[in-house]
Amino acid sequence: MKQLWISIFTITVIFNLISTNSVSAFTGDTVIIKRINNTNEQLISNTQVYAEPNQDICLEVAKSNFANPITREVFNFCRNNNYWKSYTFKNEGLTPSYHLHEKKTVEYDINKTDQTHLYSMLQGQTRKITTTLESSGTTVYRGNLSISGELQQIINASFGAEFSKTGSWRKSTQITETFLGPKDPYQIRDYYTATGWDLVKVSYREMQRYKLGFGHVGLNIIVKVLDDNEKNIYVEKPKQILYYIDRNPNLPN
Repeated sequence: MKQLWISIFTITVIFNLISTNSVSAFTGDTVIIKRINNTNEQLISNTQVYAEPNQDICLEVAKSNFANPITREVFNFCRNNNYWKSYTFKNEGLTPSYHLHEKKTVEYDINKTDQTHLYSMLQGQTRKITTTLESSGTTVYRGNLSISGELQQIINASFGAEFSKTGSWRKSTQITETFLGPKDPYQIRDYYTATGWDLVKVSYREMQRYKLGFGHVGLNIIVKVLDDNEKNIYVEKPKQILYYIDRNPNLPN
């Protein structure tokens, strides 16, 4: 009987040790509590792009002094039907460019890099802390290795002044945040800052530019003529994030 109780006690101790060590390996999910986005996150162009060619559109475009981009179809229609017969269009010295039509985030938090540990809070602790977050990164263009340098510069500039033409980005943000300890079953909450990444879809058209003249007189007006086909490109764009991960301490075996 004594030997039976010793066996039961030994099994119980081993079970408790296994249970304790398995709890120590528990870690919670990554919980993002703050996303510090950049300016110009989204864009829907408010520039009117004329599509269906007709006489009224030709007259409207001329009356507006060719202020808005027009499609190649409209450009050819109005010229071939002599609605703009008094105008001249020359593209000497003007290289093709690009017109951004729409910019939309299609997937958030696809990755995080350059994680920096800030604070660790125990269960039951609460602290209000003012700190400065430092992050950096560079835009990443997916899948299209032939994208022109000019298009990249236009897209990078559209993300705001924090981005250079080459796509490099650096951000410093002072925040005041209340940091809390974890709830059961965790004992420690680790806070981090990192560079987070969103996937942005950019819709654009290639654009040919012409110098406008009236008769023999140059008007100092640039006519923007868009390719009829809209194209898309996907860009991974950096941002700042603040997040935490809950865990239990590692106990000795």
